[in-house]
Amino acid sequence: MVGADITVALLFYRLLAPVSAGLSLAAMVFRLMQAATIAVGLILLAGIPTSLTSGADVQAATLLTLHGIAYDTGLALFAVNCWLMGWLLWQAGGVPRVIAAGIALSGGVYMAGSLARLAAPDLLPLIQPAYLVPLLAETGLCLWLLITGRVRAR
Repeated sequence: MVGADITVALLFYRLLAPVSAGLSLAAMVFRLMQAATIAVGLILLAGIPTSLTSGADVQAATLLTLHGIAYDTGLALFAVNCWLMGWLLWQAGGVPRVIAAGIALSGGVYMAGSLARLAAPDLLPLIQPAYLVPLLAETGLCLWLLITGRVRAR
């Protein structure tokens, strides 16, 4: 997933730089920061089997908690990427506005979910149904790109 995110970050930068080089670069940087943060979390997760086999159950639980924190921090960074991507796609004019708006709204969902998981876990059940927005928006963008192969108006 991390490798795919890096590739997608670079491709979207290339596709959207003509709309705004600075914001496209910022979107890429936030997505790369997300990938790096999640990669650190995966490294922490990889230490769990060793901890469990050596009897360090508390250490394994701590590594699992830290992995979750890293993942949610990565999603908060991805939320910023979504806001920037939504604006860039909107300005590009080649993607239906509902998809561009959905990508931007997805940023709000990811940020709310991350903040809730990190600071107010009791709110998560209220936020979880909103993850339908990113599911639909990201699927819509993927299908749009596969079918039309463009993000800018021609």
